[in-house]
Amino acid sequence: MAAQKAVFLPLTQKIKQLLQQGAIGEVSWIDAQSYHPGGTKIAWFQDITAGGGAFHGSAAYPLDYIQYLLAQRFTSYHG
Repeated sequence: MAAQKAVFLPLTQKIKQLLQQGAIGEVSWIDAQSYHPGGTKIAWFQDITAGGGAFHGSAAYPLDYIQYLLAQRFTSYHG
């Protein structure tokens, strides 16, 4: 597990509960953004051949979070 503490926050639990109850409605779009100050100073962060790149270096956290909230697995993704 990647240090995904956000799934254990009370706010996340409340959002998940509201989604399960249908109180929020159907989710049709999710926009996830992140910012990493100093990311330009980390060599692998921008090197896709080293497992980095913006998608590989940052996408795991919002993707894991979204899968948890929606109780669904992704079948495909790109970036």
